[in-house]
Amino acid sequence: MATTVSNKKKMSTRTQMLLTGALTITLGFAVTIGVLSWQSSNEQKSLR
Repeated sequence: MATTVSNKKKMSTRTQMLLTGALTITLGFAVTIGVLSWQSSNEQKSLR
């Protein structure tokens, strides 16, 4: 546990920003795909 804390302190601000940006984009992408598939499944159910 102590090693992970010291590693996080050593991480540069640029690295943190890049990781945060990548995480945000990935989460947004996953949420968008989830919402679209949910909408399309609802649409298919209403068509039958």
